[in-house]
Amino acid sequence: AHQWYLLKQQLRKRIEDPEDVARIIHTVRCILKTSGKGTDCSPSHCPEPWQFCRALGIFFNTPLLADVIFQVQDITIPAHRAVLVARCDVMAAMFSGSYVEAKSFLIPIYGISKDTFLCFLEYLYTDCCCPGKNLIYLSTED
Repeated sequence: AHQWYLLKQQLRKRIEDPEDVARIIHTVRCILKTSGKGTDCSPSHCPEPWQFCRALGIFFNTPLLADVIFQVQDITIPAHRAVLVARCDVMAAMFSGSYVEAKSFLIPIYGISKDTFLCFLEYLYTDCCCPGKNLIYLSTED
């Protein structure tokens, strides 16, 4: 209950419209299947799939409720295992298998630039990614 309160407080700081805050909280509760009091997550009341990614985008690269940190080159990137596992089979295997990352809080990432990894995470959280020309450039980086 306290984490939901903290989430609402953080959302209110970032979003002015109280209806948008309520809609995002509802969407997150439905995604996590923690409906809470008076929340209907049945298919007829469930938000459209694109709304899930819009709601999840608020959590992209923010420490709010983050439970994993990626170390990529010289930066750290906060993330949320539930989002990563739900959106990426590779992450699901990594976090639920017998890999060391399943129990780690800080996970180093090698062999990829920070910009490329951020684009990847942005896609997982928002279902959108940087423009194609940027992807081509990022794919040729060392």
